Amino acid sequence: MSLHKEVWDGAVSLRHEGIDMRAVTAWSLLGAYDWNSLVTRAEGYYELGVFDLRGPHPRPTAIARMISDLYQVAFKGITLSFSYLGALCASVVC
Repeated sequence: MSLHKEVWDGAVSLRHEGIDMRAVTAWSLLGAYDWNSLVTRAEGYYELGVFDLRGPHPRPTAIARMISDLYQVAFKGITLSFSYLGALCASVVC
């Protein structure tokens, strides 16, 4: 979580310096399997992403809340709603 905040702060700093910084992405939106071994072994080890997929429905994690808070500050009160994840996944291949 602190890594994303550090990257976000760096991007904001670069924009203040006049750099055309347009995006910060979150790794990994839906979590990742077996990255603890750099995908050299298929152990099924799941690490949370912005959403936790272990339940019947994607659940926002602390990272999701932090990203929402960062965007609210950056975009003057615009709130990100995570209830649209199902529609998002239906519109792209998830």
